Amino acid sequence: MSSDNRMNIVKTKNLTKQWGNIVAVDHVNFEIKEGEIFGFLGPNGAGKTTTIKMLCTLLNPTDGTATIAEEFDILQDPAEVRRCVGYVPQDITVDGRLTARENLEFQASLYGIPRGKEREEKIEQMLKLVELGQRADGLVEMFSGGMRRRLEIARGLLVEPILLLLDEPSVGLDPVSRKSIWGHVNKLKKKYRDKFAILMSTHYMEEADRLCDRIAIIDRGVIVALDTPKNLKRKIGGQVVEIDVEKGRRAAKRFEKEDKSFIINVKELSDQTVAIEVNDGESAAPKIFKIASENKIDIKSMRIREPSLEDVFIHYTGKTLRDEDTDLISFVRRQFSKRMRSL
Repeated sequence: MSSDNRMNIVKTKNLTKQWGNIVAVDHVNFEIKEGEIFGFLGPNGAGKTTTIKMLCTLLNPTDGTATIAEEFDILQDPAEVRRCVGYVPQDITVDGRLTARENLEFQASLYGIPRGKEREEKIEQMLKLVELGQRADGLVEMFSGGMRRRLEIARGLLVEPILLLLDEPSVGLDPVSRKSIWGHVNKLKKKYRDKFAILMSTHYMEEADRLCDRIAIIDRGVIVALDTPKNLKRKIGGQVVEIDVEKGRRAAKRFEKEDKSFIINVKELSDQTVAIEVNDGESAAPKIFKIASENKIDIKSMRIREPSLEDVFIHYTGKTLRDEDTDLISFVRRQFSKRMRSL
């Protein structure tokens, strides 16, 4: 399927959101074609959720705009946008006091879907699609996290949207439930291929790599890279040599000071693992051992691999997602300490 003749389900133009001096989304431009799963990959606070909320008209942009289905502008046609966009928020919002069927009945009434056979059939169809048909009349408070997330997706699809917005669809789920959600997202793509697209935000590398046709890496409100997962990995080129050592930070600093003729980038992945980005792993390996020996660094093991999305993210942002999450936790702790000292 050629991308040239496919409809733009989404097209943004300098989409921006600012609160005071804080720019959450900074003049973002991208297109999403029909039949596509488009991923927003980035850490907490990167601007993923803010962008999604602007696209479904929950937030107005400070500057710029976006068009849905080449027809509806998010600022000029908000009502029409809401009718053709399904939104599954990051937080679980289905009502635990209601059954799965009652939750969808309530959603249908909000969107003005008339009572009758057509509504009942649509609800039944959505419940079956997410494999909740047999639990349709069970109370949602008894559902697992994965089941609740699937019900959220069913609710987002009830209006038969041309754009489905999934904000961190598998956050907080165990690995089994997460893979189940991946399976359902792929099922949606196959079932609603024409005049339909999915925009999903995530900070799980494997999730983005497996599900998304194209990925935008967003950092501090700016898209720093956008392409297919394969092309993103190809663009940074070379290979990655991972070494396990006793003191990762010390080793990383030593390698950063070395001759850059064969070392492209160095990153401490953990307390005992360092990733060294090189042009050719096989020829770089003996040089790495030599540098380690000269600096009294004991290499316990070494692996040579192709670049991953994690490496792509490091290449464009200089940080791992784990670093970003740690920075956020540190910030919260500092603010809490300041607050406690002021009491």
